[in-house]
Amino acid sequence: MLDKLVASEVIIFATPIWWGNHCSQIQQIIERLDHIHDDILAGKGSVLDGKTDGILITGDSDGTQHITGSITNFFGAIGIKTPPYTSLSVISDKHQKQERPSKQELMDEYEKQYSDTAEKMAKQLIGSARAG
Repeated sequence: MLDKLVASEVIIFATPIWWGNHCSQIQQIIERLDHIHDDILAGKGSVLDGKTDGILITGDSDGTQHITGSITNFFGAIGIKTPPYTSLSVISDKHQKQERPSKQELMDEYEKQYSDTAEKMAKQLIGSARAG
C-alpha cells in the first residue's frame, strides 16, 4: 500500500460517517501509516512529504467537520498538504439504512447537489499537485 501512496501525487481518503466518525478501514490505514510520523519525530523526512490530499465523506447525518478535521490533522502530521476546497461531504437522507433509493436516484441527487463542489475540488487537487 505504501508504494502506491508514494507513487501518487494526490491521495484521497473516502469514508462513510460511522457513528460520528470515519470508518474502521480509514483508521486501519492511519494506524499503518503511523510509522511515518514516528520517523518525523526521529528527525527523518516523510516519504509522503508534499503529496496533496482530499477527503470525501458520505452519510445521512452530520459529523463531517469532525471527520475532516481528524483526517486533515493526520495528513498534516505526516507531511501531506491539504489545499482549500478539497473536502466533499455528501450528506443525504437517502443514505439512511431504511432507505432503498435506486442508483439513478442517488446519481441525480449527487449531480444536482454536489457536481459544482466536486469539480472545484478536482481542480484544486490537480492544481496543488502540479504546483508541487
